Amino acid sequence: MKKTKVANQDTEKVVALEKSLTDFQTATEDKLGKIVGVLETLSQQIAEQKPKERNVMMATAPEKVGKVYASHPSAEPFKHNLDILSPDYQAIFEKYFDMTDGFIGNLRGVEFKIEVPLNLSNAIDAYKDYYKKDIRCKNLDGNDIEGSMEAYCKLVCQNLKYNRKLVLKI
Repeated sequence: MKKTKVANQDTEKVVALEKSLTDFQTATEDKLGKIVGVLETLSQQIAEQKPKERNVMMATAPEKVGKVYASHPSAEPFKHNLDILSPDYQAIFEKYFDMTDGFIGNLRGVEFKIEVPLNLSNAIDAYKDYYKKDIRCKNLDGNDIEGSMEAYCKLVCQNLKYNRKLVLKI
């Protein structure tokens, strides 16, 4: 009797599992059917819609206005202006370099440039051939422009072995 009771309980469990499985399958099929239906209607709506018209403007030639624009500053050759150095800085520069020998000093902000004449330059020939100039640049100390300018002029003079007091045969 116990065996039949256990067998009946097992069969009832199997039947209950089969029923829950079929319920799950039907619920899943219904949901998938609804999802597929929604996707089909969306794809039909998209297919029925006409693509939006684009408003395209054709490119035209720019209007010619009678304005004359200045040429780009870098296109013009650089002309040295001695007034770039203030008289105080010019005095420091001339303490170490003679302008008649061809030295040119330029100060813009804190950037100081010394243009060394090629005949007095100690740069290698390849450098001179390529750049056609020998320019020594230094960013001066903003707190002590005069002192750092004087120190740099002295350093360049030592590097060139240049003495302002000697008259050169050029």
